[in-house]
Amino acid sequence: MSVLWRCCLLLFVYRCASGFGVDTCDEVRKVFQLRQIGPNKLLPSSPVPGSDLQVCTSQNLTCCTKKVEEKYQLAARRDIQNFLQAYSNGLNLLLTRNVASFQENFDVLMRQAENYTNAMLQVSYQKMFDQASETVRELFTDVGLFLLGSELNVGEFVQRFFDALFPLVYSHYINPGVDDLSPVHAECVRSVSRDVRPFGAAPDLLADQITRSGVSGRLLLQALHLGIEVINTTDHLQLSR
Repeated sequence: MSVLWRCCLLLFVYRCASGFGVDTCDEVRKVFQLRQIGPNKLLPSSPVPGSDLQVCTSQNLTCCTKKVEEKYQLAARRDIQNFLQAYSNGLNLLLTRNVASFQENFDVLMRQAENYTNAMLQVSYQKMFDQASETVRELFTDVGLFLLGSELNVGEFVQRFFDALFPLVYSHYINPGVDDLSPVHAECVRSVSRDVRPFGAAPDLLADQITRSGVSGRLLLQALHLGIEVINTTDHLQLSR
C-alpha cells in the first residue's frame, strides 16, 4: 500500500471522525477494521470531544481518541517503513547488479590486457618469455587490486615489476653469453636497477597511466559500494514520532 494512499485514507478518516453531523462512529469503525489499524474497542460508539489530540484535531466532536490516534500513527509509520524498504530493496538490487557487472567487465579487460602483454613478450622477447610470465602475472594482480580500491603504491609495484625484469633482460639480451644467472648474481643485477634506470622513463610513464586510468573506475566502484552501504544502514532505521 503506497504512502499516498495511506495519507488519503487518514484524511478521509479524520474527516469522518470530525463529527460533521455524524451521531455514530460506525463508518470510522469499518475503515479501522478494514485496514487493521487496531482493535475496534478503542473507538468510541459515538463522537467525543478531542481536546487532548495532537494529530487528528477537531473543533467538533470526533471519533478519534488518544489511543486511536496512536494506532493511526503506528500504522502510518509502518506503511512508510514498508514503502521505504520496498523501494530501497529494489535500489539495492540495482546497485548490486551494477557492481557485479562492473566486476565482470573489469575481470575480462584485465585478462585481455595480461594476455596481450604475454603475447607481446612472446613475440618480441621469446628467450625470456617463460621466465617473465610470473612477473607479468604479479604486475596485473597488483594493478587489479589497485583499480578495485586497494591502497597500493602504484609507483612502487610498477618499479618492482621492472626490477624483476632487469635480470632477465641482462642475461638474455645485454650479456647473452652468460648462462642463467645464479640467484646471487640475479639479485645483484636487480638491486642496481633503480640506479642505472635501464628502462628509462618507462616505469614512471606506466605508473602515471595506471593511476590516471584508474581514477574513474575507483570512484565509480566506491560510489556504488557507498550507495549499498547507505541503503543497508537506512533500511534498519526506525521512524520516530
